[in-house]
Amino acid sequence: MELVALTGRSPVLTQRCGTSYSVDGLTWLGSVEKPARVGTLGQYDKRVVWLQQGHMRNWRLQKFRGTSDAQLAMARLEARLEPLNF
Repeated sequence: MELVALTGRSPVLTQRCGTSYSVDGLTWLGSVEKPARVGTLGQYDKRVVWLQQGHMRNWRLQKFRGTSDAQLAMARLEARLEPLNF
């Protein structure tokens, strides 16, 4: 899963964006968010990517969280879904 955003605007070296998900809308799985680096000042081509995000049935809620120091502007979310054979 990739969060397409305008990166490279933060002067802080350790800026991260975290994600977690819910399959029932009540509980968030992975109580510890999975972090991804968002790049430092001038690193405009940085990709914000999370791999191996688990499974889902028909739908799933995805939550993203970061600090205002990261200065991210999100454009879209891209996900590659693979069907399973039953």
